Amino acid sequence: MSQTLLNAAMLKLKAEATTALGTIEVLLNNPVAISEHTDYVGEIVAQAQKLSEYEDAMKALQQYFGPPPVASPAPPQTIDPTAAVKVTPEMSPTYKASLEKQKIKESAE
Repeated sequence: MSQTLLNAAMLKLKAEATTALGTIEVLLNNPVAISEHTDYVGEIVAQAQKLSEYEDAMKALQQYFGPPPVASPAPPQTIDPTAAVKVTPEMSPTYKASLEKQKIKESAE
């Protein structure tokens, strides 16, 4: 199995499990948010079964194919302190505005 397919399968299972978990949280914390008059207990049980099914599937994939690799973070960028950056009014609207204020102030004096 290619690593890309394994990652896709794991992400899909995780998304479905998270959806079931979110539905359970809504039913427990704010059942009136669901507009239909429903069997809340039955719906919680159904969502818990889905959650368990998706989590078991993720565990099975991890057991037989290993966990998907964690993406390594990009190396930090180093800034050369000796390289000076010149800020121009075209690059910075704030700098441009301050120069305009300074010109107005000087012309008023």
